[in-house]
Order: sequence, then C-alpha cells, then structure tokens
Amino acid sequence: GLLFFPAPSRSPYDPDGHHDAERVTRTEVLEALSSTSPGQARGLAIITYPDALVPLVMGKEEMAKNTLAIKRNEELPIDTLEEWLQETGFSRVEFVYEPGQFSVRGGIVDVFSYGSDKPYRIELFGDSVESVRRFDPQDQLTIEFLAEAVIVPDLQDDDTARQQNFFAQLPEDAVIWLRDLQAIGDAANKQLKLLGESFDRLTGKDDHPTPNELLTTDTELIKGTLGFRKVFWGGSLSV
Repeated sequence: GLLFFPAPSRSPYDPDGHHDAERVTRTEVLEALSSTSPGQARGLAIITYPDALVPLVMGKEEMAKNTLAIKRNEELPIDTLEEWLQETGFSRVEFVYEPGQFSVRGGIVDVFSYGSDKPYRIELFGDSVESVRRFDPQDQLTIEFLAEAVIVPDLQDDDTARQQNFFAQLPEDAVIWLRDLQAIGDAANKQLKLLGESFDRLTGKDDHPTPNELLTTDTELIKGTLGFRKVFWGGSLSV
C-alpha cells in the first residue's frame, strides 16, 4: 500500500490542536507500521518530507498497548467497550463526526478512531460482535464490511517519555529514498527554533512539555537513519 505521512498543521501548544486534520493521517501511518509484519512491510511505501519527521511519535510497542482490535464473532461486552473508550479519551456524542468520538444506540457502537479517515460501526448481539463496518458519517451509509476494526485513541499528546524518533518505527529491512541528509537536519533545527519561540510566549510553562521533549534533534534524526539501506537521488541515483 501507499501511505502519506504529513507534518502536523498545528502547533502542539495550540489548545485546538486535536482538530489537526493531519493528526489522523499521521496516526494511520503509525498504526500501519505497528501492525504490519516484516513480510507484509515489503509492499508498504510511505511518502513524507523532512518537516514531518521532526516531531517525536508514539513507539510501536506503545501503539500496540494502547489500541484495541475488535474482530467479528469475538466476545466483547458492550460495557467493556464503552469503558475502554472513555478511559482512553473518547467522548460520547449522539452522532460521531470527527476522530475521538463514539456513540451507543442499543447494540450498535459507532467509533471514530484516530487511525481511520472514516468511523467504524460495531454491531453486537448480546456480548458477541456480529458485524464490523466502516461508514460515511454524512449519510450513514456503509462503505465496506470488515473482519476487524483497530481503534486508536489520540496518542499524540501522551507521555512524552514514551515517544520515539520516526525512523525507529520502520522495519529493519526498510529502504530510505532521499535527496540528502542535511535537509532533514536543517528541518529539525528550524522547527526547534520556531517551537522554542512559541514556548517562550506561553503562560504557565510548567503545564507544557518543552520543545526538546516534543521534537527530534538534527543529530538524533540523522542518527536514526543509520543501519538502513539508503538511496540518494539528485542528478543520478546512488546507494
């Protein structure tokens, strides 16, 4: 599959940052990397650019621990599902329309995961998952039936100590295509400077992580590419 990994469009210090449209796209990529086996990874391509690689991301192990896979025909009491959604920060609403929301109507649970651009509809019969589907929140029509749904909460603002360099999420046999490493380092220095200026303007700094806790440094980013096969392009390709 082909995936796009964009840079966040909002500052992490923006109180409305959870409405960042790129947040869902970034989480989709991280979820795909955390759930893809080495053999499956060979068919996965990710397009990105230096600015997108600078913010630290939730590591694969933490992604796996904080996501919930709901499979058709498995046992899942609706109370257990609702409790998990509330504990992981989902808000209960009448109808879901954006990531981070869920609704319950009888034995039907709609969940808008941060790892999907469309919400899931989970239908339960008693404590058994009868069907899993993705649907359009505008007209409520089914897009596709699924064998399982992977529910991902908003992990972008979680414990900064558990976040990692983006390159640490890639499989060991990944190949990195790039023009030059210096562009990655330059992007890191630029973002650190800009975020530092935003941090200096904050009131109540103790309530916010520092830029160094949110971003990868130029040295750490370039070091993160070590061990991977790299293909450089410019006037001609070289490995």
